[in-house]
Amino acid sequence: MRKILVISLGRKNSLPVYASSIYEHFDSSTFDLLLSKDSYYKLDFPEKQFNVTKIKTYNSGVQFLIYTLFYLPFPLLMTFFKMKRYNVLYLPYFHFWNLHFILLFRLFGKRVVYTVHDGVLHSGENSFLPRVLNNLSIRFATELIFLTNYVQSIVTENFNLKKKTYVVPHGILNKSETEYNRNLQGKKVLFFGRISKYKGVELLMESFDKLNDPNTNLIIAGESIYDVQYLKRDNIKVIDRYIEEAEIDKLFKEATILVIPYIESTQSGVISLGINYNLPMVCTQTGGLQEQLNNIEAVWVKAEVDSLKNGIDLLLKDELLYNNLVGNLKKKKIELSWEQISKQTFNILR
Repeated sequence: MRKILVISLGRKNSLPVYASSIYEHFDSSTFDLLLSKDSYYKLDFPEKQFNVTKIKTYNSGVQFLIYTLFYLPFPLLMTFFKMKRYNVLYLPYFHFWNLHFILLFRLFGKRVVYTVHDGVLHSGENSFLPRVLNNLSIRFATELIFLTNYVQSIVTENFNLKKKTYVVPHGILNKSETEYNRNLQGKKVLFFGRISKYKGVELLMESFDKLNDPNTNLIIAGESIYDVQYLKRDNIKVIDRYIEEAEIDKLFKEATILVIPYIESTQSGVISLGINYNLPMVCTQTGGLQEQLNNIEAVWVKAEVDSLKNGIDLLLKDELLYNNLVGNLKKKKIELSWEQISKQTFNILR
């Protein structure tokens, strides 16, 4: 029986977790797995359960250049000699080395299924090389999976696509089944995730400052990729670094509400974390976010200072609204189980 080759070479952030949450529900006899030796994550299941190969990846720009030229040819050659056993390549997210494997599989007339998380790269992340490689990956893949209809429509129009495309939503990142008891005590407003310009951190700080509530604290947790001018306030705490998994759990358990103040967006993995922790959210009406949560699952605001401030204020004061959102998020969590997401994905690949 021919197999699927799944390649997940990311080292940190949520994408390797996204990928593993899908393929760990596949039948182990149906696929081989290519991972990075430098990944921050450990598999949640025994490696011997699957045919796992690990390769070195880069940790810096210099390493990227050197490894791409002098190391990457060896895993490509290794894959070349195994090509007869595969009928499809599955790439769960963008990686700088994806295109090399895409071209190898296309050379042999094989199917290539690529999950597109961001069809158009965001402000502050739209550097030349990622944009070119992502665009080429979209063009050379034989089939594409999108997380929202919003991204599907943008990419289909921009690239004038004629190939098969599918929409499979993002599942819940944290796999814990713990119940979280939520209330309006403590009043901690949480922003979480890697900080890029499009994520609206400045908008959030200005809105929070205008809220002018000394009894409410704002926690901004995530590594910034540009020079953010943080407000200096006693009730604003900034954790500007990579956040470890145990600390993520603590932040979400202790938060009162989660704010997604994005100025532009396709979809957000942070929303799936909020769903997992039954954490009521204030979200801006941008991109595909409203496909992830509906009108009774979040407080929706415009990406403007007063609108965001009023949304935060409403959710922190309206106990009935708050409790309704908690209940609706519990139902949402069941809908987005990884078993269901994995089944949809596997049906595309087989």
